[in-house]
Amino acid sequence: MTEIAVAGPQRPSLSRRVTRSEWTKLRSIRSTQYSVAVLVVATIGIAGLICAIQASRWDQMAPMDRESLDLTSLSLNGWFLGQLVVGVLGVLSVTAEYGSRMIRTTFAAVPQRRVVLLSKMVVIAAFVWVIATIVSFASFFLGQALLAGTGHAASLSEPGVARAVLGAGLYATAIAVMGLGLGAVCRSTAGAISALFAILFVPPILGDAIGGSVDEAIQRYAPMNAGARMISVDSAPNTLGPWMGLGVLALCAAVAVAAALWMVHHRDA
Repeated sequence: MTEIAVAGPQRPSLSRRVTRSEWTKLRSIRSTQYSVAVLVVATIGIAGLICAIQASRWDQMAPMDRESLDLTSLSLNGWFLGQLVVGVLGVLSVTAEYGSRMIRTTFAAVPQRRVVLLSKMVVIAAFVWVIATIVSFASFFLGQALLAGTGHAASLSEPGVARAVLGAGLYATAIAVMGLGLGAVCRSTAGAISALFAILFVPPILGDAIGGSVDEAIQRYAPMNAGARMISVDSAPNTLGPWMGLGVLALCAAVAVAAALWMVHHRDA
């Protein structure tokens, strides 16, 4: 008689199992819940506050000042603070395990350390992108509703507006991934957050101090300035285009992750 082999249920691949595990870790730690709460309240709240102030001052503004306002960017200004929240969340997604020494257990269960780090990156990127995109749309609709009383408000159907609102989610995702990479490199929450803030804020300040043509180049390619072009509709002189600016920020995030992948493979936990 011919034996018929009965195929059992296929076991998920290692990367899928690790990704599921990392998702469970991320959503179960309190820092994630606190970060999301702060992100939602602060980002949307700042957007509403700024747009409400501008709407109240509209009649006193000069016509030239009104025309120069980027109404879309105005309703997304909350990301100046929101970017810090998602950056810290990216850092904590790695350093929380190093701080509790649970990373040793993780690496003992999954010796392929790069798989663990890449799974963390996929989880944090997907999570932040979804949350940030929702927050961006909420900020935009709230801000434009407050500005509607002036008779001037942006619409998603206008050129560049939808790209800016969706781009805010991509901008936040790149910041979070950079934070994750720095967290894996530094293994210290304080050190990684300090490095993240330095990368974001020091180049523009340094450019202002130097001045001249060097300042223009630094301001153009500084990661935060370049990436922030993605959430603006109006073009500005001596700045990169939105997609090229996002590419500069994404490159910085990729360098941080690449350094983390090299170090996690060559350094003890």
